[in-house]
Amino acid sequence: MNYTKGIHTVGDPVRDLGEYNDRVKNIAISACYSINPDNPINVAENIVALYEALQQSLIALNDHPDLHYGVKQIIQKALAKAEGRELKDTELAPK
Repeated sequence: MNYTKGIHTVGDPVRDLGEYNDRVKNIAISACYSINPDNPINVAENIVALYEALQQSLIALNDHPDLHYGVKQIIQKALAKAEGRELKDTELAPK
């Protein structure tokens, strides 16, 4: 295991916290560009919303397995937000 000032790292050893932070930033930037190359900032601003949408989806599936359309709508809305577009009601999954 590699430790840098109390932070466990995965993979190659990290020499210091600055290098660790640089790696995190580079990975995050690359991920945002791969999701939305035209506007990666939109993705970065909505990472928490995407994560929360997945959490809500799991809760909905566990609590109400018959509510698949609701889960689809949660995911559709979060993805659209990250992609920087507005969803019309007609674009949402039907009931």
